[in-house]
Amino acid sequence: MKPLLLAGALLLAACGADPTAVNATKVALTAAETAATIYVQLPLCPQPTGRLCSDASVSAQIKTADQVAYDGVKSMSDGKLSAADASALVARLVTLIPVKK
Repeated sequence: MKPLLLAGALLLAACGADPTAVNATKVALTAAETAATIYVQLPLCPQPTGRLCSDASVSAQIKTADQVAYDGVKSMSDGKLSAADASALVARLVTLIPVKK
């Protein structure tokens, strides 16, 4: 479900640099950061079978991508980066967050 919600916001954000696109990109970043925070705060792997856990190297990648996405959205808000480019940075963050199926 997470990918569907974020995909919709990212698609809208990529449409242009209008205020709607800026806001949609900010919403997408907030949603991605929420999911990322939940993952990073899980106990480190390995855990007993069936328990959710986070991989330290994945958490480090998420933290780096989050900062890059945040900086991109800030640059977009300042008119220094297109909404499409900022959305791509948020999408990169989303792809790093593991999803348990």
